Amino acid sequence: MAAKTRRAKNGHGKPSSKHGAFDDLLALAGTLAQNRRSSGAEMITSLATATRGFAGEMPEILALKSYAESAADRLDELSDYVAETEFEEIVDDARNLARNHPIALLGLTVAGGWWAARLMQSAAHDTPTPQRRKAT
Repeated sequence: MAAKTRRAKNGHGKPSSKHGAFDDLLALAGTLAQNRRSSGAEMITSLATATRGFAGEMPEILALKSYAESAADRLDELSDYVAETEFEEIVDDARNLARNHPIALLGLTVAGGWWAARLMQSAAHDTPTPQRRKAT
């Protein structure tokens, strides 16, 4: 007897899983992510380098310098993880994190949202605004 697949087919040949659309979206995101993985890893490495630069400018505040250097080391590890890990495995790891540490994930989500908002706000301020013409 053949093993059951994760998603059964309905009469129309389409997946009948309640998560079918989500799985398809993840597959599409995975394809896109594979193409962008190396550039994402490079961006994380750049952030680690900037964090190390920040730590170097704080010699008189030893505790802050230590935290910044530790954060830079973790960012380098994250960069390596992103560069070397398949997208599906990253998604599985994120699911496990959410399941096992929901409060930590909430904190990361809030921090990520704050960072994204600051990034978009900064980009909006850097974009030149078009000049309006006065009606004559």
